[in-house]
Amino acid sequence: GYEDYFIWRKEMPTSWGKAWSDDVDDSAAVWHWNETRQEYYYGAFASTQPDVNLENPKVVEEMNKMATFWLEKGVDGFRLDAVRYAIEDVSEDWNDADQGDTDATIDYWAQFTAHVESVKPDAMLVAEAWSDMPTIGKYYDDGKGMHSAFDFDFGYVVSGILNAGGKRTADFGTVDESKTDNTREALWQNLLSRKNNAPISFFSPFLTNHDQNRIMHTLGEDWTKAKAAATLLMTTPGTLYLYYGEEIGLSQYTTGDDQYRRAIMQWEDTDSAGFNETGAFWLDQGQWFPWVQDHKAWWGPYWQSQRPSGLASVDVQQVNPDSLLNHYKKLIAVRKASPALQFPDEIRYYPVDNQNVWLVQNVKGDESRVVIVNLSTAAASEFSVPAEIKGQHKNQLTGATLILGDKITLKAGESVIL
Repeated sequence: GYEDYFIWRKEMPTSWGKAWSDDVDDSAAVWHWNETRQEYYYGAFASTQPDVNLENPKVVEEMNKMATFWLEKGVDGFRLDAVRYAIEDVSEDWNDADQGDTDATIDYWAQFTAHVESVKPDAMLVAEAWSDMPTIGKYYDDGKGMHSAFDFDFGYVVSGILNAGGKRTADFGTVDESKTDNTREALWQNLLSRKNNAPISFFSPFLTNHDQNRIMHTLGEDWTKAKAAATLLMTTPGTLYLYYGEEIGLSQYTTGDDQYRRAIMQWEDTDSAGFNETGAFWLDQGQWFPWVQDHKAWWGPYWQSQRPSGLASVDVQQVNPDSLLNHYKKLIAVRKASPALQFPDEIRYYPVDNQNVWLVQNVKGDESRVVIVNLSTAAASEFSVPAEIKGQHKNQLTGATLILGDKITLKAGESVIL
């Protein structure tokens, strides 16, 4: 019967807990009582989300059928949430468990990938494995696993460098602040960790996602920092992701709940930001947030705090050549025309004499792209130019000619792509 599609126990197992905090025992957080059955069921994320039993062949078959249904409808692939927690490895008495990244989990996703490819060979699977790079790399599984996985470290590195000391949060991940390096070396180590754990094309960098505070908020509403972050993202290898609104600096009024991270897209400089014409905003209606005590309307104050800048929406940024939106557009165009920026064969790092300067050269075949970013958004940075890149270049972002002599100075937060 369908009861075996889920994971049941008559007694609550001990020594369990949140799978992403395996050093804390809290069985009640994941084992939930069902009055009708008079048993406990396993739900790693919430009582409203019981885990399915992927050790049951019938469940695996159902998952494959669902994938087939959507692939035959024409979807191009799937983003697979929380892939680390598919199948638990448990002791005989169920009082000891390895809940994340088990061999059975890795094997399950290899099976799922094979099924998807059998239905649609060019389908794409991207894994959300919120962890460190060696763990994420496991889901490549020697080419048998998923086609790509989000690189969670990259966004933390960028925000750490541009906003050293700023608070970072990880709802379902592992961020060890004691090991944080807020220098350009962290960018290089991130690239090396990708290269060392899977093909560089496997990793998908991004700045923030729907479970994190928005990058603009983290960077203190600083447009110069936002532009530098955009350059770092758009010039790193892999299949990149933008969280909607990052291209216009969409921020948030406060922190503490997902509603602030998932505000409506700001299309126009109108009271509703061009998102609707009803005058009603779900963000301001407490019935949609039953878990929030004393819910307060916040869209109005937030939007009024953003609008005076004259930079807050798509329409006002489109006509401003120096806007963040147009900076993103330039970066996207340059990246699209430059295979060396997308999937380079080699990346050469030049640790120049000014610690605030990030300088790398991406090479693919006969193409070379040099990326230089002043990571200081408060002051200009002068540095000695490596001999290998001296000479006359075209700045791909502006079209202007740039001559690299012995020394060159970049303005605060300035970036060039040569």
